[in-house]
Order: sequence, then C-alpha cells, then structure tokens
Amino acid sequence: MQFLYELRRRRVPQATVAYLAGAWLLIQIADTVFPRVGLSDASITNVIVVLAVGFIPVMMIAWVFEWTPAGLVRDSNVAADTAPGATRSIDRAIIVLLAVAVGYFAVDKFVADGEAPQSANSIIVLPFANLSSDPEQEYFADGMSEEILNLLAKVDGLRVISRSTAWTYKGKDVVISDVHKKTGVSHVLEGSVRRAGDQVRITAQLIDARTDAHIWSDTFDGRLEDVFALQDRISGRILTELQVRLSGEPPAAQPISPRAYELFLRARHIAQSYRIDVYPEAIALLESALDIEPDYVPAIFHLAFVHEISPDSDESVVRALVDRMAELEPDSSYANAFQSWFAQMYDNDYQATAHFLEKAIADDPLNPPQVLTRTAGLLRNIGRPDEAYAVTRFNMARDPACITCVNTVTRTARQTGHYEEALELINGVLTWHEATPLLRWDVGVMALQAGKPAEALEYFDAIPRDSNAPGDLGRLMALHDLDRLAEFEQEFAELRAEEGMHPESVARIYAWTRQNDAAFDWIQKTIDLHGPAVVRNFKTDLYSRLADDPRYNALLEDYGFSDEDMSHIQFDPPYPPAIRAEIDRIMSEL
Repeated sequence: MQFLYELRRRRVPQATVAYLAGAWLLIQIADTVFPRVGLSDASITNVIVVLAVGFIPVMMIAWVFEWTPAGLVRDSNVAADTAPGATRSIDRAIIVLLAVAVGYFAVDKFVADGEAPQSANSIIVLPFANLSSDPEQEYFADGMSEEILNLLAKVDGLRVISRSTAWTYKGKDVVISDVHKKTGVSHVLEGSVRRAGDQVRITAQLIDARTDAHIWSDTFDGRLEDVFALQDRISGRILTELQVRLSGEPPAAQPISPRAYELFLRARHIAQSYRIDVYPEAIALLESALDIEPDYVPAIFHLAFVHEISPDSDESVVRALVDRMAELEPDSSYANAFQSWFAQMYDNDYQATAHFLEKAIADDPLNPPQVLTRTAGLLRNIGRPDEAYAVTRFNMARDPACITCVNTVTRTARQTGHYEEALELINGVLTWHEATPLLRWDVGVMALQAGKPAEALEYFDAIPRDSNAPGDLGRLMALHDLDRLAEFEQEFAELRAEEGMHPESVARIYAWTRQNDAAFDWIQKTIDLHGPAVVRNFKTDLYSRLADDPRYNALLEDYGFSDEDMSHIQFDPPYPPAIRAEIDRIMSEL
C-alpha cells in the first residue's frame, strides 16, 4: 500500500499515460510521414524500438524527479505546497496529448476512410517489357505479367488494378506519380522478360507509387518449365514486401506442360486483341494446347469465350465446352461464370443464374472479370439496384479505365438515380480513352439527368450527325432544360419535318418536355409503325417524366413490359471479407 501511495504521490501514473499517449502519436506520425519522404518500414520500426526502450528510463525519472515551476527537481527536495501546481501542469499535458491523439484517430478513421483507397495495400502490375531478341515473344512477356497479376488478385485485402486498366500503359513511358494519381494505388510492379530458347529471365521491381521510391528489385532465372515456380516466387516476394496478412496458403500457379502453356499464352494474347480476323488462329492454338493438356480449364474457358464472341458463334459448341469445364471443376469460377450466362440469357432462369454466380464468387470473384459484371446485372434485374450500383462502383475502383464497364455504370445509375456519381465515373473513364459517339451520349445523358444541361449539351454537340448516337435528340432535351426555348422550338420543328424521321424520337422529346398528350400520340404512332416489341424502348429513364401519368404504367402492362416481381430470387453473394467490407462501405454512402 505504501508503494502504491508513493506511485501516486510522485505522479508516476500521470507520467505513464502522458508517455504512452505521446509515443502512440509519434508512431502514427512516423507511419504516415516516413513512406512519403522515402524512408523504409525499418525506420518506423526503429522509432518503435527507441520509444519502447525509453519507457523504463522515463519511469525511473518520474520516480526520482518532480516537475515544478522551477524545473526538474529531485523528489526529496520538493516542498509539499508545490505539488498541486505540478499536478495541474502534468494533467494539462496529458489532456493535450490525449486530445491530439483522439483527433488524429478521428481524422484517420472517419475522414481518410472516405477518400479514394490510396492508403490501403494496392498495386498495379504494369505489362512487362519484352527484352527478347525476338519481338514475337511479346505474348510471353505479357503472359508472365498477367499471370502474376492474377495470382495477386486472389489475395483478399489487396486491391489489384485489373488488366484492362494496367495494359493502357503498355508501350508508354510511365510516370509513377501519374499512375498513383489516376489509379490511387500505393505500389507499382514493373519488370521485363528475356527469353532465349528454353531459358527465361524475369526482372521485377516494386516501387512505392506515393514517393517513387524503389522498394525491391530482383532477377529470377529458370527454364521454361520453371515459369510457374518463378511466378510463385515473385508474387510471394511482393506479398512479403507489402506485409500482406494471408488467411491461408499463398496463391500458386497451376503447372502444366510448358508447350501447352506456351500455346495457351499465345492464343490468349491473340484473343485479347478482339480482332475478328484472328479468332480462328486463337481457336486453333487453344485446341492444340488442349490436345496436350485436355483438362486445363483456363484454356477451355478461353476457347468457349472466343467461340461465343465469334460472328459465327454456335451455341451448342459453347455449351459443350462449358459442360466440359463443369465436369472437370464443378466449383470453378470459369465454369460457373459461363453457366450463369446461359441460365440468364438463354434459359431465363434467374434462380439458376444466382446459384451459378454464388459458386463463381466463392471460387474467385475477380477472375474471370465477367463474374462481378454479371453479379451487378443480376442484382439490378431482381430489384436490388443499390447493391448492383455498389458492386459496379467496387469494380470500377479496380478497373478505372474499363470502357466496357460504362454500359453497366449507366444502366445501373439510370435505374438507381445515382446520376451525378455515375457522371463522375464516366468522366474518369474519359481520362483514359478518346470518347466515342456512344460514350459521349452516355455521359451526356448522365449530365442531363444530374441536372447539368450545359455540360450535357457540350457532349451532345460533340457527337457527329452521321453517328449511331442520337446527339440531336440530346441537344433538344438540353436546350429545353436550359430554357433556350426559341432554339428548342425551331430545331424540334425541323426534326418533325425531316423525311424518314423515326416517330419514337418525337415521342421522346415530348415525354422529356412533359407534353404528355402529344407524347402518347407519338408513342402510339411508333407502335403502329414498328410493332409491339418497340414498347421496350419506352421503358427507360428518358421517359421518367411520364411515370406519374397512369397511361404510362398501363402501356407497359398492356404490352407485357411492366416490372416483374423478382423478390423471390434468393441471391447471397459469398464475397471474401475485404470485398464484402468495401461493398458494404459503398452501400452505406448511397
């Protein structure tokens, strides 16, 4: 009891609290600042060690000495009446330190978390340079970097930028700070591949994208048959450098015959060009690979994919390949991604679609990339549009340059009403690609629906008149919303007088400008001219201003286009924990 009394009298507990609060704050500051000025993680560790070692001497000083208005004095020389003032000084110091610590925690927790995911572990794998004497070996260099990317993407909690965005840097002089700014990643992996006959050399270097500081680089040599082990070593080293905590074994490449693997990489490289004229070559290479490795599911998947997107696609051929995948690996994301497509598009069985997507997500939600795209589509179709939009947002964070994702973004946003956020996403895509007429139309519609007609007009006016996007209709809607009514009336009259004018165009303008009677007259003209199937065109948000008119819902119901109740469809996507947390976070912001 006497010892405890002395501890309190000498104010050792107050000194302990002050020291721990100050030490915690210093560690947080070091953890934030050191990486940005090029210092390694070892420097942060040194700070922690010094603070830990310093704890004992500080406690000894607190026992022996007392802080007084006159400075630091031995406890035995301190008069009793100086203690209250000293206590108040120490207490004020503790309060200040704790206030700063709590403030730092609040900013870190509630403000920083709302920003782009730049502070989280994230990486982009840039396409490796082909340093082989044969330029035809580019497919092999691309294949190595893509395989490492796919291995890293399997790690829950590591945000890996997808291939379609990473490959926009192919063949360009890369400025690391620009990569960080556009993608928000904390790390960049770049490298090169040199192949001479059966010998392979892969050089890789990991860079801190926030500071442009090199963290690690190494060279890996082996024979062609060793490439799978090389991929595992490189991905494993990266996970170690990023200090990623694994919940199980690290992902590993699937070894197959070197010759079959070479054929597969070449075929995938050709297929990813999306040129119709080379599809037969890709098919022949994949069939040759499967002659050697008949059970290699990735090759079967890509063979089915190329057949599916070919102009002379044969459904029976694709189904046979999908059945083959399902027989070999019934839980594979490759097989189940395709089965979900058939269940929805050909069989109109949404419950089966949900079943197959759940299995695909459980195996690998990120590969093939169609898994999350179809997840968003299913959620949208079964009446869960906010979840669909959250999945779309998550997908776009991984693939900010994904031009094929724009359609998913626009369809989901136009169902949920998240026009302004979708406008921001699409404008982000436009920083990567030159805008096509259809892309200008999409972003113009988003701007129009977001209440920004002036911005919408700029996009609509940039659409060529001879394109397949109706820029003239968008212009009319924007002019009306800008109250430029004289221009609107004149150009609308010119549209109605055009020879061969489509009546649905006129119906759309009347609907947008809330001239309901005229809109329904022209809707009927459209149906009379083009048949009942055209009614599906009226079921878009461009006709949303008719929604309050009972004739609109009656029209959709009469022709069988009213919304079907899909609430009975059971769909519980088994996302990995980190993906689940991120999608839930996005949902909470909607």
